[in-house]
Amino acid sequence: MKQLLPHSLLPLALLLTACGLGAANPDIPHRNQGLIKPYDGAPPEVELSSDESAKVHSGQAIYKQFEYDGGGRAVAVFRVNASAKKVWHVISDFPKFVGRVEKVEKAEVYKRDGDKIYVAFTLNLGLFGGTWTYYVEHNYPMDKEGWGTWKLDYSRSSDLDDSVGFWRVSQISPTESIVTYSVEIRVGGVLGFLRNIIVDKGLQEAT
Repeated sequence: MKQLLPHSLLPLALLLTACGLGAANPDIPHRNQGLIKPYDGAPPEVELSSDESAKVHSGQAIYKQFEYDGGGRAVAVFRVNASAKKVWHVISDFPKFVGRVEKVEKAEVYKRDGDKIYVAFTLNLGLFGGTWTYYVEHNYPMDKEGWGTWKLDYSRSSDLDDSVGFWRVSQISPTESIVTYSVEIRVGGVLGFLRNIIVDKGLQEAT
């Protein structure tokens, strides 16, 4: 099965360093209450052309990216050789990101409330990047609905400015699933080539 890596694993080192952040604090609210509109319920379906759909079913990944002033969004669609239940197990097994995924130093679930899973992520970016922490609220009905969404937990101060995204998993046979991954970021004034690294190279590495 192709390894699935979540939104927390995008190469944010350059972005974080350029932003000069480092204000993560679980005891105070985030500096904004959301710069990107979060998903309310099921996320949208990603439309593919007939050629793109054929490529996905043949085992090729499709990548799309959309840039706008101050931010960007990236989408990947790909096939994996696993049932939807197994795919969701990988996506939602947050503690195992440590050791499995480069730069993830900590992935700690600090709250559960029904389908909502709150996770504190810490990335170790090395000697010059230091460590960066951010808090994510996941709404993960998972295989019950076939999707899961996330946004920052704005009740806690994160080193990231904002991030919103979703997974969709559609089982096409007992041992095959089509997976859609989407992430959107917004960082005012410092994107340029950094955005290209994050939404292009980072997206491909994440999937």
